[in-house]
Amino acid sequence: MKSKKQVIIIAFLLNTFFVLVSTPWTFGLSYFGDSTLAWVLYYVIGFIIGWYVTYVFIRALIILVNHTCEQFKEINNGH
Repeated sequence: MKSKKQVIIIAFLLNTFFVLVSTPWTFGLSYFGDSTLAWVLYYVIGFIIGWYVTYVFIRALIILVNHTCEQFKEINNGH
């Protein structure tokens, strides 16, 4: 997973899943703002922020794994 496009797509899909899981379907969206606009803003802003956080986390995880792999290669090669 070295492509930036792949990471963006994975972050988008994860965020879509997170939004679907966290939506209060059983409450009928009634315990938050009375207007539909409030709900739309809540989800749009939350999705953008969540997407960014997920993207940064995945990129950091890739860097960490690559660094660990390089260390194991050095140890196995005897350097």
